[in-house]
Amino acid sequence: YEASDHEMGGIGAPKSFWTKVTTDTSILDHLLQLYFAWIHPIHTLFSEARFSDSYGRQNETYCSSVLVDSVCALACSLHTAVYGEEGIYERLGARFSDAARKALEPDDSRLTTIQAFAVMHLVDCAHGNALRAVAYLKVATLGLPRAVYQENEGFVESWKATFGGIRNLNVLVKISFC
Repeated sequence: YEASDHEMGGIGAPKSFWTKVTTDTSILDHLLQLYFAWIHPIHTLFSEARFSDSYGRQNETYCSSVLVDSVCALACSLHTAVYGEEGIYERLGARFSDAARKALEPDDSRLTTIQAFAVMHLVDCAHGNALRAVAYLKVATLGLPRAVYQENEGFVESWKATFGGIRNLNVLVKISFC
């Protein structure tokens, strides 16, 4: 797999800071690379550069545990199993999904939580759970106007990326219902 434009590592921060599902940094790096290679170019729901910087610095400005768990849950469905791995990533994806669902709070108006709701929409679409997927998208859509404004560089850029991505997901739902 080729590296992303914005590598997740490099700062030396332990990746397990972001999730309790696994402490295996090679799995986390692999899943994030899958997400940024296959999902992010089509469904850009946040700034990859801002996410990567916050991820590496263990800074919650543009990254959060619930967003990492959501992204990894979706990426698990993209992993192609090799001999001996059958079912491992499917179970891992279920654990990431469960962790994200437990952490998601509809009243949380942080941008990363709104982004995680949008990613969970894609997770449930990938698994054929259209009704729950639409519910996640509705929460993300309604959360955008309530997003807590942050006085820092990149917030407007990140909010616009999230707004555009969620708008596009809403259009797709109207066209095809997931």
